[in-house]
Amino acid sequence: MRRFFEHNITPVEFLVLLSLKEGKKHGYGVMKDLQENFRNSWEVKSGTIYPALRRLEGRGYVQTSYDEAEQKEYYEVTEEGKHEIEESLTSIAEELGFSSRYFDFISHRFPKMKWRIDRKFSGNESLEFDPMDHMFEVFSGVLPKREKIEWLEKWEKRLEAKLAKIRHMLSEERKKGGDSR
Repeated sequence: MRRFFEHNITPVEFLVLLSLKEGKKHGYGVMKDLQENFRNSWEVKSGTIYPALRRLEGRGYVQTSYDEAEQKEYYEVTEEGKHEIEESLTSIAEELGFSSRYFDFISHRFPKMKWRIDRKFSGNESLEFDPMDHMFEVFSGVLPKREKIEWLEKWEKRLEAKLAKIRHMLSEERKKGGDSR
């Protein structure tokens, strides 16, 4: 399994690239985009974003232009930056698969931890987005069509298996409790 940091970018730099993939933005626009998407889980600061933009520019993943009228620098992803996004997404997909197995492993040994994780990701706590939906949105926007179809088919099988497991568990619980639904 490749690790995220085996690539040339950090997780913050990756998020900056994804933000810029939507179109040219100034640094504050990137910061605002990330703040909106990570509310309650990460306080985005200019001292994090602007150095990340400079590092990405230095690696050729971002190019800068200056708007004289607005007196602002704008950043946009280069072709090299788009390639790095695709490479990083492959790595992230592998890590998400590992993370899923990691939490399954923990949850079988510590049921209270599973409850806390499930609660966090079910929307019953401060998490304001569904990580799966967010992941699908990100991946669907950057993968080439063939890879996108393969990736979605793989996830379809995985989710169908999980749904079958949930239905079985639900059925068993209803039998125990006399719930006849």
